[in-house]
Amino acid sequence: IIRCAAAVLESAHSGLSREALSGISGDNELELEMLANKQTPQLLQHLFDLLRVLARDNSTVQSKLLQHADLFLSYLSIADVDVATIFTATVLNNADIIKKKGKEWCKIILAEVSKRGQLKSVHLELIISLLSCNGEPVKDIQDFVRAEIQSSSELENMLVPGSMMAEASDVSQFDPVKDSNDIL
Repeated sequence: IIRCAAAVLESAHSGLSREALSGISGDNELELEMLANKQTPQLLQHLFDLLRVLARDNSTVQSKLLQHADLFLSYLSIADVDVATIFTATVLNNADIIKKKGKEWCKIILAEVSKRGQLKSVHLELIISLLSCNGEPVKDIQDFVRAEIQSSSELENMLVPGSMMAEASDVSQFDPVKDSNDIL
């Protein structure tokens, strides 16, 4: 099942020809493909839901899915595809992989926030899934996220309560580093 799911995910990347995409505007090639085929996001969501169920409390499935975690994150910019469900189920209670790849994944997530200029709940869910493991904080990742936010005025304006952009956001009162243990 996992190999089949990975093949479906990979095929969504290779998807349609350039000719089929002409006249469609979008930010990147994957978004163009999704725009050209309106049912792809729905198919991907069903696939993510299935994989999430299989991964829950199953370390064997989690380890297989972890090989494709970067691919899951590549779907962050696609509307109507909830990447957080599959990614969270994949890294759940997996301290070794969080410590090994967590900073890299946080960079990808924060880069998406910066690129879009908008913080969405999916971004928070993804970051939260990396901030603690087995009920314990992952201090390295928490410190890294804090440093990344503080080093970028754009991110800080979106994420720090009291800044101009954060006041307009519905998640402005949320501190992803401080509040991660309360939520998880």
